[in-house]
Amino acid sequence: MNTKELITVDELCEFLQIGKNTAYNLINKKLITAYRIGHQWRISKESIHEYLNSIKTNIKNT
Repeated sequence: MNTKELITVDELCEFLQIGKNTAYNLINKKLITAYRIGHQWRISKESIHEYLNSIKTNIKNT
């Protein structure tokens, strides 16, 4: 795990234009990989790209 490739929940919210509740739901449902470091969550940038690709795939298949 490269720490340069991890972002905060706030950065995730800004990047995806979503609220914190939605961000935590994505983490809790394991749709986005996140790591608990101390009292804070860190999200893998790679995981965000995988999540976005899965959404694109689901849209194309419907």
